[in-house]
Amino acid sequence: MKHKIVIVASKKDLASRNIGNKILELEDFKKVDVYPYETYQKDDNYLVWHDKGLVEEDVTDLDDYFDPELYIFVFRHLGKGQARLTVHPAGNFTLPKENSIYRGISHKLAYTNPAYMKEALKFMNNLAKERNLNYQVSYEVTHHTPTDLKKPVIFLEIGDTKENHNDIKAISIIAETTLYLLSLEPKPYISCLAIGGSHYAERFTRRALNENYGFGHFISSHAIEDIDESVINQAIDKTVGGVKFAMLDQKAQGSSEKRKVILDVLEKRGIEIIKLSK
Repeated sequence: MKHKIVIVASKKDLASRNIGNKILELEDFKKVDVYPYETYQKDDNYLVWHDKGLVEEDVTDLDDYFDPELYIFVFRHLGKGQARLTVHPAGNFTLPKENSIYRGISHKLAYTNPAYMKEALKFMNNLAKERNLNYQVSYEVTHHTPTDLKKPVIFLEIGDTKENHNDIKAISIIAETTLYLLSLEPKPYISCLAIGGSHYAERFTRRALNENYGFGHFISSHAIEDIDESVINQAIDKTVGGVKFAMLDQKAQGSSEKRKVILDVLEKRGIEIIKLSK
């Protein structure tokens, strides 16, 4: 059976439940009984209510039942109180901290699709502007699980607080963005690996919103000191459509030793570098 996009929502997460329910409210999905999890179908797209936490527990069993073009995980973001809507790929350039709630294997990345992430970012940003929603809209860098699914994974999230997770305006934007992606045929773009910068990838976000760049994986400045050659190659190989350029944030890019590791891999792979200073 063909699966184009599989939306995954967690029954354990408040924001995820709210977004999943809004998707079912907005679109005519029908319940199907052939899967072990509560599942809804519309055409060749599916919404799965997973019984586990999407980042705290192993959800690789999804591959036992689905073979999609893309997994979209709708979820919460936790932070320091800034209202935000984000999109990001999954993976760990570093090992999660011992006390972290997030599972993960060091130096293991998920497959990702920069075309869908770029279109999600633009659509969310446009809706937030149209509706005067005072939320920061941005990429987040590559972080947390799941890293072992066989098909690309992107996260669409609401942050940072419980109040935001219950905000019907934010919930509606993420739900509508998800539904927009179901029928999307992504436009041509320039695919990039992002290197350096902060967790919210501000400079890369601006480039994706205003120019024809799309980003796959993001190696943030705080992750650079822990990377090695193998994980940089993963970031290239697990980007659907390939990587044409590496965009380097000149203002936050780690030590010279680690920069050399990155630059050597890029040279071997024939990937051109764009140096970004503003």
